[in-house]
Amino acid sequence: AISAREAADVFGVSPWSIERDFARVRALSGIVVFDEQRVPSKGGQQYLLRVLQVDRKQQIYWLTRAADGGVPKALFELAELQHKQGELAQARASYAKAAQQGHILAQYTYGEMLRLGQGGKEDYALALKQYRLAAQQGDRQAQYRMGTLREEGLGAPRNRVHAYAWLSLAATEGMPEAVRARDELEAAMTKPEVKQAQKLSEHWFGKMSSPAKKS
Repeated sequence: AISAREAADVFGVSPWSIERDFARVRALSGIVVFDEQRVPSKGGQQYLLRVLQVDRKQQIYWLTRAADGGVPKALFELAELQHKQGELAQARASYAKAAQQGHILAQYTYGEMLRLGQGGKEDYALALKQYRLAAQQGDRQAQYRMGTLREEGLGAPRNRVHAYAWLSLAATEGMPEAVRARDELEAAMTKPEVKQAQKLSEHWFGKMSSPAKKS
């Protein structure tokens, strides 16, 4: 746990202002704290503290604390911050941690970094795995990436039937790139292949979660 006085020393502000934020976190989280001078170092409370801050330094401090506590949203936001600042290796590691916690957009973004070789070496096999995790939860962009990688044979052997099925899923809501890629692939496939791919796409669609919200 961190005390109000310790936090105040970090930021150079009064303990009263920090205790005020702690009180707001306790009210928001519904967690009863018997020692009024301390707040348990739980990632969720630390993330709430980050949300309450206006000062950039304090935001980053509590965001990092929450990320260290394993809060997926905090890990993802920290990764985004690191990414924007050009700290690609750190961002890649943070996205990986958030992805392991099941954060859908982190899974997709981690896959992108692996595919593009950002913050480390290219790893198409692991990128495909991350895309699949997000795609199975309804992320259309991840479904599109699955389709293009399967068509190109990157990360797994080339499979036009699977590629078509993934692209069909990605095109469900009219994504132009997915529609175009699916139609171009269909022109090169046999009718039995297309029929098989369409059935596979319908089967996958029935098993998947609803489209993921990227927020």
